[in-house]
Parts: sequence; C-alpha cells; structure tokens
Amino acid sequence: MDNKILIVDDDASTREICKKIIAHELKIPKDNIFLAANAAEALQVLENNIVQFMITDNDMPGMMGIKLIQICLSKYPKMKVALMSACVIRDAAIKDIKFFEKPFDVFALCDEIKKALV
Repeated sequence: MDNKILIVDDDASTREICKKIIAHELKIPKDNIFLAANAAEALQVLENNIVQFMITDNDMPGMMGIKLIQICLSKYPKMKVALMSACVIRDAAIKDIKFFEKPFDVFALCDEIKKALV
C-alpha cells in the first residue's frame, strides 16, 4: 500500500512547503500528498482516499484542527495525526497527539511521519 499524507492549513505557502519537503525527504510521490485549506476540504479528501497520516493546523476558519482530529480519529482510528499551531495549546484533548509549534522544523515533522508510517 502506498502511504498517503494529508496536510491541512489555511496558509497555502505552509501547505506547499510541507508537501515539497515531505515528498523529497520521505520519497513519497507528490500525488500521494493531499492538501486542504480547511477542515471541510480535509473531510472531503478523506471520504475519497485512505490516508495514513494527517497534519493539521489548529487555527483555521470554520472548524478548529483539534475538532477535525477528533472527528478523524473516530472515523479513521488507524490514521496517525499531528497538530500544528502558532500558539501553544494546553488542552487535555491533545495530550496523546504530536504537537508542532509554528514556525516548526519540517524535517522534525518528516521524522515523525517516518515513525508513524512504520
């Protein structure tokens, strides 16, 4: 099975930079890395694709990333997730979720994805 990754962020440059680096570092075809600008788009991608790893921003218009993760984990319990935000989040709902504070090291994210996909 080909690994598929979903990057959810309302900032287009963050999505594109993450996609480019993840594709290069993890040797994942760019067609297997999906981009979504918000939670609604992410849920649409997930309806049509089996995704092994999702990273989402928390602060987005509409649904927050934490809520998106909760929905995804209930619908797709085998999917691995990570959360990113420019603000430190102190919420019991994310205690078992890998958190990346923006600006973050995309190579550290690649390491986390690598571990999750083993």
